[in-house]
Amino acid sequence: MSSVQTWTPDRAEAYFDGSLIGRISIFLAEAIGDLTARGGRREPRRGWFSRLEARLWRHEQERREAWLAQATDVFDLERRMRLLDRGRPFI
Repeated sequence: MSSVQTWTPDRAEAYFDGSLIGRISIFLAEAIGDLTARGGRREPRRGWFSRLEARLWRHEQERREAWLAQATDVFDLERRMRLLDRGRPFI
């Protein structure tokens, strides 16, 4: 029996989600499907590029916050914040 025959749907989904095409598909689906607002009301429909831009901005903010969270002490945190303020790359 080959290893493909022992795959379950969950394993296949996890494999796809971990692949490059899967991650791109998930990213685009989340960017396109970002229609509902917080608080139960619907947002006005925005264009595809504005939703994608908002998604990319949120992703960049998450990366910055994660990088700042890796600071070892308050001095390292302040140094990293100064680098961000000066527009230097942080990773």
